[in-house]
Amino acid sequence: SNGGWDIFALALGLLALTLENPFQKGFLFGLSTLTRYNYWLFLPAMLFSMDKKKWPAFFSIALLMWVPWLVYNYFQSGDALFSVKESILLNVYQKGSFLGFDLISILLMIFFIFPFIVSPDKKSLLEDPIHQFSILGLLMFLFSGNKEVRFLMPLISSQAILYSAMVKKRQWLDKLIRVGIIAVVLVILAFPFYALAVRPPEVVIPTSAELGNCRIASDRWIDFYQRGIIAGPTPPESEFEQLVQNGTTLVLFHKTFYSKQMLVSLGAIEFSNYFLIKPAGCAPRPIFYTLRVPMQ
Repeated sequence: SNGGWDIFALALGLLALTLENPFQKGFLFGLSTLTRYNYWLFLPAMLFSMDKKKWPAFFSIALLMWVPWLVYNYFQSGDALFSVKESILLNVYQKGSFLGFDLISILLMIFFIFPFIVSPDKKSLLEDPIHQFSILGLLMFLFSGNKEVRFLMPLISSQAILYSAMVKKRQWLDKLIRVGIIAVVLVILAFPFYALAVRPPEVVIPTSAELGNCRIASDRWIDFYQRGIIAGPTPPESEFEQLVQNGTTLVLFHKTFYSKQMLVSLGAIEFSNYFLIKPAGCAPRPIFYTLRVPMQ
């Protein structure tokens, strides 16, 4: 699952952070970035945790770990960085455009920030590599469009260290923290029932007659799969015209997100909950969805 891979990447990243040997550190950091590409954003914490003289050795091993994956990407797709670009497309352009904060993520961030606010020695906390790692994770979450709660996992290690230290120093906090933890657990347990109660209405997609047999790209491409229709995610708006010229039908549900000029120029047909942009000629729709692109 997504969460399982995040935990694996986090474990590798934290272990790399605690090691002194730059070769071992680079090896584990390389593995963590291969598990989750966004872990490259934790690079500053890695560099701050060791002497500058060790940086070349660290980088050489970390980058070497990527060579087999880059070679595999090239022979499978014709682009060594294809999987990285696809991840950015799905998680930044596709998911990142429309997701916002939810109650659980807000509570987890408050739970993380509180010890820093009440600590009398904020400087030492900020100089700790583990806390730097977690702060980078928080900043990544705040500035990313993708607000899935699993991306807050890097806060866990700091939370454990900070609250255990607070309990040892201030006994009255013990009960308060326990109450807070119980409250967070209850909210997490209640969230699935809340999500079911406020479940959004089923998305209405175009009919088979409207779609034809063309290749499909949509900003709600997952909804097509639920109906047995193969679709792919939409690229950045600047690539829409080329996509349509190549025979792809665009189905755009987030109507206010796109420029009117683009919609008019491509002859978009407006329906109640989506825009439909049809090409002059169709590219055949794949029988199975694949990210592979043909070699040039």
